[in-house]
Amino acid sequence: MAPQFLIIGAARSGTTALAGALGRHPRIRISTPKEPHFLALHGTPAAFTGPGDRETINRVAITDERRWRALFKPDPQVVWGEGSVSTLYYGAHSVQAIQQYCPDVRMIVILRRPSARAFSAHQYQTGRGWERESFEAALALEPQRIAEGYHHLWHYRRMGLYGEQLQPFIDAFGHDRLLVLDHAEFDSDPRAVLLRCVQFLGLDTEGFDPIAPRTNEGAVRPSGLVAIERALRRSRVIARVMRFVMPRGARDAVRSIGRRTGEIAAETAAELDAYYADDTALLGRLLGDDAPAWARGQVPEASA
Repeated sequence: MAPQFLIIGAARSGTTALAGALGRHPRIRISTPKEPHFLALHGTPAAFTGPGDRETINRVAITDERRWRALFKPDPQVVWGEGSVSTLYYGAHSVQAIQQYCPDVRMIVILRRPSARAFSAHQYQTGRGWERESFEAALALEPQRIAEGYHHLWHYRRMGLYGEQLQPFIDAFGHDRLLVLDHAEFDSDPRAVLLRCVQFLGLDTEGFDPIAPRTNEGAVRPSGLVAIERALRRSRVIARVMRFVMPRGARDAVRSIGRRTGEIAAETAAELDAYYADDTALLGRLLGDDAPAWARGQVPEASA
């Protein structure tokens, strides 16, 4: 078994909400975990070195083919998907893996204005208690962190180079196997975007309730709650029990207590937009009319 579709990225662009909403379709199932990371990391144990990497990605990543295939149970009525954002970021590696392990798979990409995506990733890591630096200080530290082996979510600036990351997928699979979505459109009209996804997968909409809950929003949370959550997460047994007795919605509700969102500084947003300009132009050339509005120089997405 192998998935019939992948949500390949980008991180902090709504992939979890998208996967959760598509999983409401009567014929769609999403793997558990949603991000096995196999196609990007297969064959090598995950050994990232950033704060929290051992408790998060190193613990959940599945790099063994047998275990990865076991996520997708045989059922002719079911269309299986997974949503590892590492697939897009490590494209040079994962394209070859897709060709080897699931050559007929279809891929969904959802992209967010890169400066907003970078800030959201920083807020998310801060809210989980791993990030201790300001956004600007973290951007300055990024090259050192990458060299030291921090996992991809710490690559705030680097993960926004979508044109560079999409190029090998388009070269290998063409445009027909890729559906590129705009995070801003998903945010404003989730129903229309979800229906596009279902049609892209060749499924009908009968019995499908296209509702997209907000999940994993980047925000700063009270340090006491973060400390308790981190202490519980250190135990695999307790973490599994919590996932069993508390549905995801309940866990998200607890995580929302005391949550407050920040706002990116205007000068930082402007610097990042300038940094991404050439890559955004490449993205526009690769996708043409299918490019997100902000990549076509139209209505920009808010940076916060």
